[in-house]
Amino acid sequence: MTHIVRFIGLLLLNASSLR
Repeated sequence: MTHIVRFIGLLLLNASSLR
């Protein structure tokens, strides 16, 4: 289930970049 955590981290990073 580590890939899920990584995916969430990537989404968070993308959201921060969009902002």
